[in-house]
Amino acid sequence: MSSSDSLPRSVSSQWVAFVGCGGFLATLLALARLDVNRPLLILLAMAGTALPMIVLDLGVRRVHRNPSTGLDFDGPARRLALGRVATKLLGFYATIGGLALLYWAAPEYERSFYQPFWELLELALWPVLAAAVPYFAWLDRRMREPRDGYWHAGRAVLGQWNGVDWRLLRGHLLGWVIKGFYLPLMSVYLGDAAAWLAHSDPMAALGSFPQVVTWISKLALGVDLAFVAIGYVLMLRVLDTHIRSPNPFMYGWVFTLMLYQPFWSTMSKRFFAYGDGDVWTDHLEGIPLLLTVWGVLIIASKLGWAWSNLSFGTRFSNLTNRGIITNGPYRFTKHPSYLFKNLSWWLLSVPFLSADGPAQAAQHAVALLGVNLLYAVRARAEEQHLSEDPDYVRYALWMNEHGVFAGLGRWLPCLRYRPPHGTEVAANQGS
Repeated sequence: MSSSDSLPRSVSSQWVAFVGCGGFLATLLALARLDVNRPLLILLAMAGTALPMIVLDLGVRRVHRNPSTGLDFDGPARRLALGRVATKLLGFYATIGGLALLYWAAPEYERSFYQPFWELLELALWPVLAAAVPYFAWLDRRMREPRDGYWHAGRAVLGQWNGVDWRLLRGHLLGWVIKGFYLPLMSVYLGDAAAWLAHSDPMAALGSFPQVVTWISKLALGVDLAFVAIGYVLMLRVLDTHIRSPNPFMYGWVFTLMLYQPFWSTMSKRFFAYGDGDVWTDHLEGIPLLLTVWGVLIIASKLGWAWSNLSFGTRFSNLTNRGIITNGPYRFTKHPSYLFKNLSWWLLSVPFLSADGPAQAAQHAVALLGVNLLYAVRARAEEQHLSEDPDYVRYALWMNEHGVFAGLGRWLPCLRYRPPHGTEVAANQGS
């Protein structure tokens, strides 16, 4: 069988993800009648989204039995090794402590922007630290290879360098750097979006079509952020959502992190300022038919963006491999989130039109093309990393023949996926 003949099974489930989306929307409806502070709002929005998916993943899909978890439920649990569990807990608490030290030392995290996140930690951190004890003890008894990243971190803290797997420890630390960087950002963004949605009146948006576009766009953003935020929380082996590997390529980290705060504010102002304050309605208001078509395209791009990240279920995160997604919009193109995201920016900012004349419009369009290029390089780094996984190689080769851009790839061979040397054989063996 050729590696491009079959589409690998997706690690996530569309119907489970949509149930989670329903949980998020139901939570917002409930919160609309309650007056809760921002940290509790964030916590409830995450819980309302995640809990239905966790129940279905464990109870129906039984993801804890996936071979990729590294857990063994076929035989009796091994005897509890108190010393090993204690070493793992030390590694866990030391990792949390190191992250706290970074937060304390970096002036960025003194900004009031992050205050909801610190208050969220006051609510959730101590229960998490306490729950780690029984969880680590239970998990250790079921792991096929119990000496994981936490164990190696604990050994390193104890100064017991003998037997430490530095590669595994490096992956463990990089995974926590990713979580530590993105979770504060996405939690605060989620709080802002959930607060707006919970206390907005959808009927008021019916006053004009542009208001409808705005309301649906903000709803899509709220759904997107709910799934993104919980992805950085639920990195758990029992859910098969643990990090299988972090991206090992430096350029991948650079081109990803630069697109997020606090780096993006500097980059966008100095190099990629593609807007002059005008929005799509400023240019299309006098053309009702075009305004309606344009607004529908904006809605489609925003919903496509949200659908792309919703499709991850509980396993979204940047710069990691947590299993290969092959369903939802990923059934049609390899990078739907980036596609819809960049398309929405063209539609919303209309950079090729400017009140300051065609020269300014051209400058804005070139700047946005630069942003698109950044995402293209970022996508390339992701493909290079994910190509270490035979399932991704099979998926990408399948997309060469069956994706919506397969025809374009035949005309422009540079757009077709080519597996790194030696990986295509592994892909054929796995199909």
